[in-house]
Amino acid sequence: MIAAGIDIGSTACKAVILKDGRLVSHAIGAATTKPVDTAKEIYAKALAKAGVKMEVIQTYRYNAT
Repeated sequence: MIAAGIDIGSTACKAVILKDGRLVSHAIGAATTKPVDTAKEIYAKALAKAGVKMEVIQTYRYNAT
């Protein structure tokens, strides 16, 4: 199973991609005044590093603080 996690905080946005419970990629970027755009950008970077498309993600989690 391929899963994704995204955390949007006040200073940083982080995303991870897991395959069968193992970390296959991650991305981190500075938080901006446009959190949705920032999350999309960081998520896209993590997906690209993993070599997977958004459509294959089977489950995901997010957190915003």
